[in-house]
Amino acid sequence: MWLKRLGETLLASDDEDEELMDSLGFNQLLGTAKRFVDTANEVVLGGTFGELLAPAEADAPQKRLVVCVVGSDKHDPPMEACVQLGRWVAQIGANLMTGGCNHGVAGLVARAYVETPDRPGCSIGVIPADATGSRPQSGFPGAFVEVPIQTHLTKSGPGPQSRDPVVILSSDVVVAVVNAESASDPHTHGFVRLAVQHQKPVCLLLAEDCPESAVEQLVTQLKTPLVRTIDELEVALERAVAGAAGDETVGGGSSANASSHTRATTTSISVQTDDPLPNATSATNTRPESPTGQDFELIDNKTL
Repeated sequence: MWLKRLGETLLASDDEDEELMDSLGFNQLLGTAKRFVDTANEVVLGGTFGELLAPAEADAPQKRLVVCVVGSDKHDPPMEACVQLGRWVAQIGANLMTGGCNHGVAGLVARAYVETPDRPGCSIGVIPADATGSRPQSGFPGAFVEVPIQTHLTKSGPGPQSRDPVVILSSDVVVAVVNAESASDPHTHGFVRLAVQHQKPVCLLLAEDCPESAVEQLVTQLKTPLVRTIDELEVALERAVAGAAGDETVGGGSSANASSHTRATTTSISVQTDDPLPNATSATNTRPESPTGQDFELIDNKTL
């Protein structure tokens, strides 16, 4: 209203002042200000002011599901399980979260994810620091990490300098990939325990060579569901997310932020494995070799 009062005061001036204001362009400015004030009054009195300020609901950004994949980086990873899992995460439109390394389970899953055509999500890696606390450790980030999250944390596993809680807490659901060789890997077990501790829906994806008895401790003590196929994984995660919403308790689950992502985990997925994956497009990293010397196009069907 001060603009309106200023305008009325100036417009009430004598003729000499009027000529001066004309010469300086003041009258044109005041006319514009008056129109602005009138329009503002009309908007406020008309009840449309809130509508102008409130963003359209359709324009609100939707949070993309973040699927965390963990597994051993000390053993040869199960290639079929990793490739199919990476493709599945890409095809349901989720982001992939890993510890950001270039080998082991994380490296293979990230490669399969990144090389899946037309995916909307991105590959995220939580990166450990070197001794300085400000630079990435040697070998990080991996070649297929598109969004590296650099931390000041220097270790994995238990302890205050571990980056593992960041990996788990930044995710909505957790999938641990296990084969016979890595079934007793303490790092993988630690990730699963963290997921349960922080009430994240979690599931074990067992390779074909891994007997259920090898992970009996995790299954019985932590009530972690185990699966062997991508179809079973979808069902298990759907139940886990439903448990996170309060319907049941499965896989550690009462995480409130996971409950809004049920749609993404229940999407019907047809894993495309007939065509070879395209080459990676990373310009700064070296394409990691398969530990078996095989390429991904040799992986067919959804049974691990």
